[in-house]
Amino acid sequence: MAVILIPELYRKFTFNESECRFGGDTVGIVLKRFAAEYPEMGRRLFDDKGSMRSYVHVFIGKRDIKTMQELRTPVDDHTVVKLIPAIAGG
Repeated sequence: MAVILIPELYRKFTFNESECRFGGDTVGIVLKRFAAEYPEMGRRLFDDKGSMRSYVHVFIGKRDIKTMQELRTPVDDHTVVKLIPAIAGG
């Protein structure tokens, strides 16, 4: 099962969990299972059409999945998925 690291900003949507484990062959499957388990988190990750929201960045290691195969990026039991919310200021 892949591990999803949850930033503190999002932990209120995961009952204060700092990480979760979900199985799947791709990061998309893992994140969809995560979203099904934590619907409030799912609404922050995916839009109504099931596409990733632009303000959430997903990394595997040091690489953004946008530079890989996006949601089709393969994962295995040793994969660590990091959710990085975009931060804006003014």
